[in-house]
Amino acid sequence: MAEDPTAREAFMDYAFDHVHIICRDLGAMSAYFEKVFGAEEIYREDNFHGAPNAVMRLGSARFFLRGLRPGEAPGSSD
Repeated sequence: MAEDPTAREAFMDYAFDHVHIICRDLGAMSAYFEKVFGAEEIYREDNFHGAPNAVMRLGSARFFLRGLRPGEAPGSSD
């Protein structure tokens, strides 16, 4: 049976380069990514624009983890 070319167009391949995640406890989140996903922390800075930051590598993807800034509420849009 021949493949229907219109059926193939219904599916798309997705990929991403990096994701930003804001978290309450940067150390715990970094440890979670290492333990659960096997990610590697490749960068950490304690005060990047007022918040701690870490970059985790998982395959070709990067996860940018950022702790809360002073006075920032979790889930805020800023």
